[in-house]
Amino acid sequence: MIRITLFALSLALPCAALAQVQPGSWELTVITQMTDADKPTGPLKKTQCFTEEDANDPSRVLGAGGTCQFSNRREVGNTLSFDVKCSGALPMAGTGSLRTSGDSFTGQLDLGAGSGFRMNTNISGRRLGPC
Repeated sequence: MIRITLFALSLALPCAALAQVQPGSWELTVITQMTDADKPTGPLKKTQCFTEEDANDPSRVLGAGGTCQFSNRREVGNTLSFDVKCSGALPMAGTGSLRTSGDSFTGQLDLGAGSGFRMNTNISGRRLGPC
């Protein structure tokens, strides 16, 4: 279960850069609810430095997304929506969204795998300052 939550956190990090958040040090918090789990996993927290290059070229961060491909990106105002498909040991596919407000963001991922397994992840981030 921890492994799947860490996987969700790794998905969340590239998505944060997608919305061109301000460069700097960010605290990211992830809470994941999985099919058949009594309670959510998390919150898990991680600090991540987003460089100016990351903020200006989100595709660089997406390119480092491992086995996941992001597509159908739609940006309306401060909200970014996208589809995601991941291969590997646990192939999953689904949708996500990210809403930014300069020094903070919130997001959601809804991913599924074969045999009815679903993983819903809520992500939040707040800018701490410079890296």
